[in-house]
Amino acid sequence: MDDRIQRLQETAARLSHELGQLRQEIADLRGDAPTTSTAAAGGSPSVPESRVDAMNAAFVRQSAEPTSTAPAGAGATGAPTSPRPASSWGDVFKTLGVQPPPAPTVRTWRANSSPITRQSLEDLIGRYGTIALASLTILMGIGALIGWAVRNGYIGPAARVALGLALAAITAFFGWRVRKGDSPRYGNALLALALAIVHVVAWGAGPRLHLISTPAVLALAALSAAALAALAWHDGDQTLFNVGFGGALLAPFVTSDGGGHAVMLLSYGFVVLGAGIASLGQRSWTRAPWVASLGIVVYAASGASLAQGSDAWAVRSAAGAFALGLGALSSVLLDGTKRMAISYPALVTAFGAMAFVANGRTTNVAQYPFALSLAIAARFAGETALRGLRTAALGAVLLPAGAAALAIGSLDRVMGMPGAATALLFAALSAAAAWQNVTGDRRYHAFTATALVGLGIALFADEHQLLFCLLMAAFGLGCALATRRLRLGGIALAGSLWLAGATVVAFSMLDARAEYTYRPFLTTASAAAGAVSVAWVLLSFHAARNLPERGRTSGELVRSLVRLLGGLVAFFWIRQELARAVSPDVSAFLVVAWYAVSGVASIFLGHARGLPVLRQLGLGLSVLAALTTIAQASGLAIGWRVGSYLLAGVFLLGVAYSYRVTRPIRGEQRGEEEPASAGPGAP
Repeated sequence: MDDRIQRLQETAARLSHELGQLRQEIADLRGDAPTTSTAAAGGSPSVPESRVDAMNAAFVRQSAEPTSTAPAGAGATGAPTSPRPASSWGDVFKTLGVQPPPAPTVRTWRANSSPITRQSLEDLIGRYGTIALASLTILMGIGALIGWAVRNGYIGPAARVALGLALAAITAFFGWRVRKGDSPRYGNALLALALAIVHVVAWGAGPRLHLISTPAVLALAALSAAALAALAWHDGDQTLFNVGFGGALLAPFVTSDGGGHAVMLLSYGFVVLGAGIASLGQRSWTRAPWVASLGIVVYAASGASLAQGSDAWAVRSAAGAFALGLGALSSVLLDGTKRMAISYPALVTAFGAMAFVANGRTTNVAQYPFALSLAIAARFAGETALRGLRTAALGAVLLPAGAAALAIGSLDRVMGMPGAATALLFAALSAAAAWQNVTGDRRYHAFTATALVGLGIALFADEHQLLFCLLMAAFGLGCALATRRLRLGGIALAGSLWLAGATVVAFSMLDARAEYTYRPFLTTASAAAGAVSVAWVLLSFHAARNLPERGRTSGELVRSLVRLLGGLVAFFWIRQELARAVSPDVSAFLVVAWYAVSGVASIFLGHARGLPVLRQLGLGLSVLAALTTIAQASGLAIGWRVGSYLLAGVFLLGVAYSYRVTRPIRGEQRGEEEPASAGPGAP
């Protein structure tokens, strides 16, 4: 018992000593001087305060500090005091040995977002709407003043022009000064207003008053706009550049007196647009290329309209050559989105302009070389990194096909060898583009090349139906082999389209035969339809093999449908051969037999190859054979009637047998039972 009491006393003394050291460390951290007192048992240092007392003292100091500016008359001086330190509560929590809690999130409530929308609309109107209205009202005021002065004889024609130029110069001067200050946007507006005044003055001095010749006023308007565009280009201001660029493009229309020559207008536009396109190559602007594209469209349309009644082929081709040249220039000088934003609209405009003037009174000898140039330029208009479906459709399909149509349309004789040779020439250009794959659109170029080869074959056949079908069948076989080797879906698609046309022609030949007088499978129509059917079977088979993967189930379904396409054409060809052969009784029996045989064969093949679509199609044919027998056999002679019933019944028994014996059963084995579960402990 004494030992236990002694151990407890030693433990209490040790704890008292450690607690004293801890209190001393806390006092040192607070900066307090250590206090000592004489202890009754050995003189150990006294403890000034407990841990709770330290926390309470910190809290008292925190609460005693003022948190806001003292009101007037408070305290001795009434001066504002400094705010409470942000780290005071942190010190308190550090004293307790815990982390301070995170600061509460301050949420600002807002009823809705409409004030922001209203503010944005207000800012838009205040910045730009007022400038536009100010420019309009200033121009209207100046026009009203000048009109009043002219009506009263105060200002003559020359004075009007001089006053307009002086006003434009003053406006430009102030715009320049303001632009160099702290308001470049307003300075740009004043410079644009000065350019508009120059255009009004040029129109008045030229077409309106005839004081200055048309070339002189055009030069005045163009040079002022060009100077503004050069200033904007130097300063990197896209908006002001668009104003100057657009003003230079607008100058001929402002100074026109209603007439004009197509070549002169297009020459001026080519110089201005060419300079603008060249200047865009050194800027990363996104809106200026669309100004150039719009200018190309407007100039080409105006030039084609002016040249429509001309008999000279050079004048008639000027609008197309203008747009084609600018499209090629943009392909050489620009890159990225700027290149595509100008080149594609320019080439489409070139095609439209040439097609607009193609049906003229005289032969356009430039149309053929123009079409070749358009097809070549379309190959380089796009860019691999930015290609997409629309650009591929334009550059690899529509433009080359349109160019081929222009070239074929310029021939004196389209059908026969001349048209076929032209189509094959443009097919070779598309094939070369697919081989080089400059823009990454190989599939689309392959489609165009294959389609143009088919067009050449159709032109060469010259409406000879049998020759057309046989050549198209050979063409389909070639597409099947090319699809197998090159694995380009565009070849199979284009070949399928031309084979579809050959199928229509071949079946029309089958329908044209006299009923019950021809020999099945031994006529020229039979040869045409049979050749087309064989081509369909091979092409659909190889096209199905090269389809892209889209998932296991959906991919197999699509492949099965594509494979069935050729088989369906062959099925209907044979059915058409039997439908009106020999006599009504014989043909009805043969059709029922064909339905039944095809149905049962499809079912067994579908089971063997694991193709549910083929199996279901065969089942439908078998049922159709039975229904056809029931509907038609009653009108047949007794022998053919009995034979039709028995034939349909036998084949339906075969269908039932195939579903009873060969149909796979999923999840269980035929002829076996699943063993019963032996419980949790079974192996």
